[in-house]
Amino acid sequence: MADSNVSITPGTGVKIDTRTTSDGDHREVVVLGDSIGDNVARVGATGGLSVKGASYASTVLSFTGGGQLSNPVDVSEAGNVTFYARGTYTGAVTLTFTCSDNGSDWSPLMVQRIDTGLVASSHLVPAQSSSTAIALNAAMPGVNFVRVLAVGGPASGTLNVAVIAGGMPFQPIVGMQPPLRSHCTFYTAAPAAGVATETLLSLTATRNGATVAATTTPAVVTAGKTLRVTGFTATYIATGTTGYAVVRMRANTAGVVTATSPVYRTLAAGAGTPTAANSSGPASSSIPIDGVEFPAGTGIGVTVQCLTGVTGAAAGFVVVEVTGYEY
Repeated sequence: MADSNVSITPGTGVKIDTRTTSDGDHREVVVLGDSIGDNVARVGATGGLSVKGASYASTVLSFTGGGQLSNPVDVSEAGNVTFYARGTYTGAVTLTFTCSDNGSDWSPLMVQRIDTGLVASSHLVPAQSSSTAIALNAAMPGVNFVRVLAVGGPASGTLNVAVIAGGMPFQPIVGMQPPLRSHCTFYTAAPAAGVATETLLSLTATRNGATVAATTTPAVVTAGKTLRVTGFTATYIATGTTGYAVVRMRANTAGVVTATSPVYRTLAAGAGTPTAANSSGPASSSIPIDGVEFPAGTGIGVTVQCLTGVTGAAAGFVVVEVTGYEY
């Protein structure tokens, strides 16, 4: 097990390796990996750090007649393999691809011909000249060895199949970790009596799982957070045979909300001419699928105005709810 927190005192105690650069600076030498033997990641000025899955030497399989089966090619550290069939030869050749986990038991390997898109374990390769090649590609996760069988040719010349391994021996999955959400609800704890003059409603809040006492300025977005409003509903409860409520969600991005702050959503709740007292008319706002967002420090509030006709006051009640979350 490697030592940690080793105290270094110049001239005494534990020694470290360094190299001296051309300008006289001393650079510490660090070994990545097992320091025993050659199990060390090599870093060079020209080659860089060698990392598994980055690049591999290609293997060339040569076929000079039909019925020839290649030796297994180790692709255990690869995520994909591309085969390039090229050479100067006559006679069409069928190439059959197989794969194995142990080098002994073999299964057909589905490969895709890049120029046609055909996916199969066997592909017919026509006679070629030295200036042409046919490329085929296959995914390799879970595959340790591949081999190629040439059937039907070549009649003359040599067909070379270059095996180019690359990628990583697994399928990386990139996932997004959603930010932590703190759900918020602002609501009228009891039906609120409507007034003819537009007025801020007193709303109770539930934030971070706790109830916040009713206030006309219920939400200033937390520092470093964004409030996303996902729902806005209102219901007008009539006490006569006429009346409706105009309910507006307002916000002040500079601080505490007021009854004249900018309007972001408006609802008209109520039938206008209810058929009887105590009838209700609900309404909900059309919120974009990704919500309506407000930055940190924004004050949120809701105003209400109960009317009969255009200007007359109505004596109904309203129930309002705003839902969303901070993240």
